[in-house]
Order: sequence, then C-alpha cells, then structure tokens
Amino acid sequence: MRHKSKKYPVFHDLLLYLNWFAIFALLVAYSADFISPRIVTLPQIFGLNYPVILLLNLGFVVLWIYLRRKYFLYSLVFILLGYGYLKRTFHYSNQTRVFPQSFSVLSYNVRYFNVYFWHGRSYTLKDIYQAVEQQNPDFVCFQEFLDNSKIHSLNKFKKLYAYHRISVRNKNYSYGLAVFSRYPIVNSGVLSLKGQSFALFADIRYSGQTFRLINVHFRSVHFGYTEYNAFDSLKFNNDRIKSILKKLTLGYRGRQVQVKKLCKLLDTTKLPVILSGDFNDLPVSYTYSSISRRLKDAFTVMGKGFGGTYAHYLPFLRIDYIFYSPDYFVLVDFLRLKLKYSDHYPIMGRFSYQ
Repeated sequence: MRHKSKKYPVFHDLLLYLNWFAIFALLVAYSADFISPRIVTLPQIFGLNYPVILLLNLGFVVLWIYLRRKYFLYSLVFILLGYGYLKRTFHYSNQTRVFPQSFSVLSYNVRYFNVYFWHGRSYTLKDIYQAVEQQNPDFVCFQEFLDNSKIHSLNKFKKLYAYHRISVRNKNYSYGLAVFSRYPIVNSGVLSLKGQSFALFADIRYSGQTFRLINVHFRSVHFGYTEYNAFDSLKFNNDRIKSILKKLTLGYRGRQVQVKKLCKLLDTTKLPVILSGDFNDLPVSYTYSSISRRLKDAFTVMGKGFGGTYAHYLPFLRIDYIFYSPDYFVLVDFLRLKLKYSDHYPIMGRFSYQ
C-alpha cells in the first residue's frame, strides 16, 4: 500500500481534504441543535442535509478501509460522537409492550382534505375518515383541518368523537388545528403569533387523571411552484437558489419564535404532556432539540427505519412527531401509516400511564 501512496499522492491528499470537509459539515450540522436561527441559519441548512452528510462520511469510512488506510477513524469517530443524532434519524425497534389499559393518539396533516385538488382527485375526506375509523384512535390531532358548507367534515368526525376543539372558528367555516377526543376536554387554549395560530392545547380527563394534549403546526417554508419544480427537475439557477435559501431562512427564524413560545407553555404546565404535529423541521434542528430537551420523541423509542412522514421527495424527511412526558407515560406502540391522501403520512402512538 505504500507503493500506491507514492504512486498517487495527489489523489490521496485530495481524498483526505474532501474527508475533512465532510467532517466539518457534520460538525456544523450538529451545531444546529443549539445555535439559534435568529443568529445564523447555516447550521439549520446543514442539519436539513444531515442524512446526506452522514452517508458521505460513511462512504469515506468504507473507502479508507478498502484502501487500508487508518484515516477511516477520522469520520468514524465523529459519527460515533453524534450517535444521538443518528438515532433520531434512523431507528429500528421490534419490541412489543402490552398494558391492560392504554390509549392512542393519531396525528395527521390532512392538507384541507384536498379541497384545492392538489392531488388531481376529488376530496379526500371520505378516505381519511375511513382510515381514522379503521385505526380507531382515542384522540386525533389534525393539522390543516377544514370544515365548510361543501365538505361538512366536522359533522362527520363528531360521529366518532364526543369532544373537539378547533383553533379557528367562524360562522360558516372552521380551519387550522383540530383535536378530537373520546374523553372530556376540561380546558383548552390556542397559541398564536401575529394572528396566526400554531398550537392548540386541550386538557383531557382520562382514567381519573388529566393530561395536556398539544397539537402543533410550525411555520412552513412556503415553497411555491418555482421551488418544487426546481426539485422535481433538478434544474437550479441563481434565482431559484436565492428563493429557496430565502424561504428556508424565513421558515427557520419563524419556527424559532414559535417554539420559544411553546417551550414557555411546556415549562409552566403542571400536567403531563403529549405533543404531536407537523414541525416542518427535521430531527437535526433547533426546533426539534428545543422540544426533545423537555419531552421524549416516540420514534426514538419504537420507530422503524427513517420514519419519513413527508410523502414526497426523499424518504428520510421526518417532519411529523409525537412527543410525551416520559415520567408519566409509557409508550406501548408507535407506527407510521403509509396513506397517500395528503402530502404527509399520519403517525400514531399508544400510551399508558406509568
């Protein structure tokens, strides 16, 4: 192997420089956890690409082992140092738990039941209703819920659930965040910023105890046709790149303000909490870490694979979550349902009291 090193010194040096750049990118991604997007957004963008950066470093580990060079230790050490990040992104559990009394929470961004025909098909309310009826969860948290004179979704789900709360109610329609419950809701409230609701909480009386169920929908990046067309066609020019980066930056900063307000609620509530919803952020992000320091991510306990919840593009885009207070609840089961009625997949967790 010495002979090869002398024969191709420039090639080996170039590989080593590229390897160090991959390690640097990994460290920047790790920093997304604790550097606020209000200060700098670059770590969040690296965090968004953490799975790609991780695979790149794994590639260097394999390559250096093949070349019989000790340099494979460089990337390997930094990957292992970030094992917690790896577990957030990819996890596999085959454990099963049985509790005599448990309840289930389903979270689903239903994209307004496709009333704007994004899918090129009719309304998806019937399909989603049948899926919820089949899964039979005790509680449902909908994001992008809509009820109006055309689809009457509220009346439909009231057949399954005795109690409900919706973040925005008007005379002729309701929309936004919705919580449906089989058990009494004794208190509820909405968190909003600049008139936009991003969290709905409902205090629920279950089995002689009360817990707080929080449904969230953090700010989206609001990509339009131009940005999605760039991803679909893989054709990027300066204008498209600038537009994507600008919207990503605004999204990260907007979510930072929202999650700060939500964390104040978490820090002051005396009730056990189950929090679910559409975060619009990946597990390596400031948004995720702010919540995970207070609550347990159900996927990291009983998830399988990448657990992607965004139904387009790459399979590792896990942006929907269920968190819970680990001192009060035991996670009995967790699953992702691959239903293609929206641009998100629903997720469901089953819990029991400790």
